[in-house]
Amino acid sequence: MNNQMPENDSGSEPPLVNLCSYCRPLVDDLEGYLKIFDTGETYIRLRDPPKDFISSSREGCNLCQAFVLGLLYNRSNHSQQLLNKLYKNGSSSEFGYYNCLRKQQMDGFEDTFYAQREMYDGDQSVYSEVWFFRRKSTSVVALEVSTASQSSLSFATELLERCRSSHPKCQSPDALITPTRLIELYEGGCRLRTDVVVGTPYTTLSHCWGSIDILKLRKDNINELHDFPLSKLSKTFQDAVFLSRSLGFKYIWIDSVCIIQDNVDDWRRESAKMSQVYGNSSLNIAATYAKDGSIGLFVDRDPSSMKNQCIITPEKKIFEFAASGGYERCIADAPLSSRAWTFQERYLARRTLHFSGEQIFWECREITACEALPDGIPNSMIRYQDQFPSTANPAEWCQVVPNGVLLFKGGEVDSSHR
Repeated sequence: MNNQMPENDSGSEPPLVNLCSYCRPLVDDLEGYLKIFDTGETYIRLRDPPKDFISSSREGCNLCQAFVLGLLYNRSNHSQQLLNKLYKNGSSSEFGYYNCLRKQQMDGFEDTFYAQREMYDGDQSVYSEVWFFRRKSTSVVALEVSTASQSSLSFATELLERCRSSHPKCQSPDALITPTRLIELYEGGCRLRTDVVVGTPYTTLSHCWGSIDILKLRKDNINELHDFPLSKLSKTFQDAVFLSRSLGFKYIWIDSVCIIQDNVDDWRRESAKMSQVYGNSSLNIAATYAKDGSIGLFVDRDPSSMKNQCIITPEKKIFEFAASGGYERCIADAPLSSRAWTFQERYLARRTLHFSGEQIFWECREITACEALPDGIPNSMIRYQDQFPSTANPAEWCQVVPNGVLLFKGGEVDSSHR
């Protein structure tokens, strides 16, 4: 196993990268491959990888590890069957391989391409992609051990400010509408308000209700919620309040507290306005990782596992590499994404801040970003990102989405599916 430790322009050293005897020459030859791409070629066939790169990954080759990670992100049924056979055998030596490099330009990056390893057994195959890229920008977030850290908050603040100031598709709708009820946030407590000035900025919360008891607005506690302490709120609600105030917001909309849960007429009336509630929100906060209100937004993590690996060519060019599919693991496969109701909220909102089990993700109508790639995740690295129109009028989304599913029509709502 060969080691390399490049030095970047600032003098700090990227993490030590281990490469096996197969991957080492691939890195050494990158400049030659780039010159081929410069001639207009977009595809280069490579010699087949080692017959058992699974074992190579176990022995510590970081590039083989990235390919194995990419295999795990592959979600088709026949791929899963092949993967089950692979891990039952504990070796990839009996499978056939196809190995290549493909050029694909990505905005905000230089010299971008991906290496693809396809593994097949008869008519079944599974592939993995590892992307190589050089950033045009040097924006880097110093990842800390918690997503409640100052660096994570700075990431959220910067993306929100950037989106507000420079993303035309994400600007306020022409007709600003304020929800019937909003929760006013102040030091140590909250107030349920019905007299907020139209156009006042507010956040929304997307969350799984789960099976635990959370605060709900009912006919018999409306007066009690005119002023109440934070201690009445679940962990997820408290974290959303903290985040909203930290980002400068004084109001938040939470479904269970802003709709009277035991009043059918109120449910029908307010649910019919949901597209406007989320469409006019300045920021949608998504408790993506939390299965219920006891989990909260923030998680502890190993910062080193969030960073992209770096390699350096003999010509001293520094590349980062990462397996495609991290978005799927953190967002598409998370508890919140399994709920149809919250799935709709995410696409009605102009901006959503996802709190996953690993890092914070940003989604708006112009970019998808995360703490490890704050300038944006290239769309090509996101295998299964759902395609919805970037309309500036969220109300248009209330008609029909693929497969004929209606969004927020008729006010018929069943909160038990939250």
